[in-house]
Order: sequence, then structure tokens, then C-alpha cells
Amino acid sequence: MKVIMNRVLVTGAAGFVGRHVMEYLIGEGCAVFGFDLAQMPPFETPTHATYYSGDLCDKGTAENLISSSRPDIVYHFAGILRSENPIDVYHSNVTGTVTLLEAIQKQALKPKILIASSSAVYGDTSSKKPITERSNVQPVTHYGASKAAQELGARQYFLSSQMPILFARTFNLIGPGQPLGLACSDFAHQIAMAEMGRSMRTVVTGELHTKRDFIDVRDAVHAYTLIVKLGTPGLAYNVCSGKYASIGECLRILIKMAKVPLTTTQDVTRVHKDDVPFQVGSPARLRRLTGWKPKLPLRRSLEDLLDYWRGKVMSPE
Repeated sequence: MKVIMNRVLVTGAAGFVGRHVMEYLIGEGCAVFGFDLAQMPPFETPTHATYYSGDLCDKGTAENLISSSRPDIVYHFAGILRSENPIDVYHSNVTGTVTLLEAIQKQALKPKILIASSSAVYGDTSSKKPITERSNVQPVTHYGASKAAQELGARQYFLSSQMPILFARTFNLIGPGQPLGLACSDFAHQIAMAEMGRSMRTVVTGELHTKRDFIDVRDAVHAYTLIVKLGTPGLAYNVCSGKYASIGECLRILIKMAKVPLTTTQDVTRVHKDDVPFQVGSPARLRRLTGWKPKLPLRRSLEDLLDYWRGKVMSPE
């Protein structure tokens, strides 16, 4: 029987990353407290896990969450990627973070806090060299700007109150459980639907020449735990592979895995003007600190993503 060592709070627990983090921490024997806007978790809450729901931007909700969980460690993944109203993105990503940190400060706690930032803070770099943590922060989207603002807001608590806050700038996550609205997951979902005969055998795409640094969510979770364990508060760490692949290459891999013949067609409405054409990161800082290296190749991530959607299409909730 594993000894429960830490009380760990995971915000955004019902999300893509949060679910994987919850599963990992429970397996490590931690007392895990999950929090999300969703009233019911999309998973069975096991022993040593407690689930809360609410709006993290609400002061009372945040204070009750912290007083109830009294965490030793906080993994902060709550937030949104996009919205028709840009104000929602800033409200969720920035206000939610500040409200959470205010609640922690009010309880006079000093948990280690991992802020889940994003490579979107770097924006469109002119160089094709891997991006390091010293690269300029110059976001080109509201999401990227909100994550940069999130970092700056959290840094004030590190500077003024010595909160042990660390930042994980994650590049393009992929793997089982990835939601729709992201290219590879959309492709996998369309393929699974076509295999079941529930849609045309044509995959609709956006821009395929965009090149990204893909990292499997399970490798990222391992990186997050190492950052919390060994990282220096106040520093940012790139969580990435150091390699890149085009969206088109990902699509070709998925189509080769399909059980039915498929064609493709481009939908110009899926081509975004503010899309960064090339981005690859350097994991050197994280690797020097922890020895971490991603273990899961892109093909495995895509295969598991496709199998995830096959399961969802066969047994819709």
C-alpha cells in the first residue's frame, strides 16, 4: 500500500491535461483534489481523490477551495484556449489565476505552484532556431497574450510574497483525450467517424504547412512533476521535444492508420490569419535540470489519439 505523501490540488481537472495529471498523481499515492468548472467530473473519482466544481474567478469559491484542500502542491491548468469574446480568455486565464493566488496568500500557505503557461507567449519568431526561455515574449493571439499576462501576474506573488511559483511553457500537446478544435484531434475524429460509416470519407483540413513541436501529454505530465520537484521558483521551463513536424505530416500518418480509404479537402475558414507558421522549442533547460526526455514518438501519440476517438465514436456518452 502506497503512503500518501502530499496534498495536491489540480485546477482544470476535467480538462485534457488535468485528467492525465490526476491519474498520474493518484497512482503516485497523493491525496488529490481536483477542481473544474464542470459540475461532474468526466471520470470516476477514485479513493484519495476529491472533486470540487465552481468558477475559479469567484473569490469565495477560490477561498473555499483552498481552505478545504490546503494543498502542498498546486498544478494550475484551469483556463480556456479560445472564445468568440476575447474578454473571456483574459478573464479565465488571468483573473482566475490571480484569484487563486490571492486565496492561497490569504490562507498563509506556501505550496509549490506550477502555472501551466504556453509556447503561445513566444509568438512568431523570425529565426528557425529552437526557442529558449530567454527568447522574446511577443504573442500574436489573445490566448498567447493572456498566458503572458498570467505569467506576469503570478510573478508578482513570487516577487512580493516569495510564493514558490514555477512556469511550464508547454508546446503543442497531443495524445489520447485531446478535445476537438485542434487539428490532429479533428482529423482523428473525422477518420473514426468515416470508419464507422457515420460521415463521408473525406477529411476536412485547414492549413497543412504549419510546423509545430508536438509533445505527448503523458510525457508532459512527467515533465510537470519533475519541474515541481526540482525546478527553481520564478523560472520558466519549456516542455517540448526539440523536434518539429508539419500538420500535413500528422494527417498523412493518421490516414495511413485508417481502416477505410480517405480523401482530403481544405476549408479556407479553418485557415487562421494569426497562425504562426513555424515553432520549435528547446528543452535544454529542463533536460539539464532533470534529465527528462520525451519517450513517446509522434506516431504513437497519433495512434493513441485515433484509438481514443474510435472508442468515443463507438460508445458515445
